[in-house]
Amino acid sequence: MINLACKNISVEELIRCAFNLKKTEYQIIRILLKHPGLTSHELSQKLEKDVTTIQKSLKILSQEGLVLRKQRNLEQGGYEFYYESIPKNKIKENIEINLKNFEDKVLDAIRNF
Repeated sequence: MINLACKNISVEELIRCAFNLKKTEYQIIRILLKHPGLTSHELSQKLEKDVTTIQKSLKILSQEGLVLRKQRNLEQGGYEFYYESIPKNKIKENIEINLKNFEDKVLDAIRNF
């Protein structure tokens, strides 16, 4: 926990806030960091959520550059998409950038008060 003067903030809240993530999106990243290469159906089973909910979250995470979508060819023909989180160190770097931008805006607001 991080103690900000008015509130204690968990790491989950910090990450969710830094990237404007919903709970499901955060859970997907956590799972993919531990288990890269899962399909939307496998994530759906792990999170016990509807596959369309998972697919919507994956689309948002992909657009934000937090999750990579890759294609795997199947032996019997066809293909499936699987997902991987970007590396944890990149997530940390992005959080630091977002926090620095936030800090700059807060300091500007205080100066202009």
